[in-house]
Amino acid sequence: MDEISLRSQIAQNIRIYRAKFNITQEQLANMCNTTQQYINQIENEKVTISVYTLLKIAESLEIEANDLIYASTLNKSLR
Repeated sequence: MDEISLRSQIAQNIRIYRAKFNITQEQLANMCNTTQQYINQIENEKVTISVYTLLKIAESLEIEANDLIYASTLNKSLR
């Protein structure tokens, strides 16, 4: 998987999990101690997410970091 594909997969998974848990970008940003603008940039593939932020988002959503990196059957069922 190349960097662009990985960035796209992570962005898509963050959107899917936010929708599943009914969390806004602003709420997720507050949970991760970052800004809504940064979450928006991640979800719109404008920036490459840091490992630290990836872990903070996963922790905030109470999921594994791998759930944000890899496509899963759960992700497909939530679309």
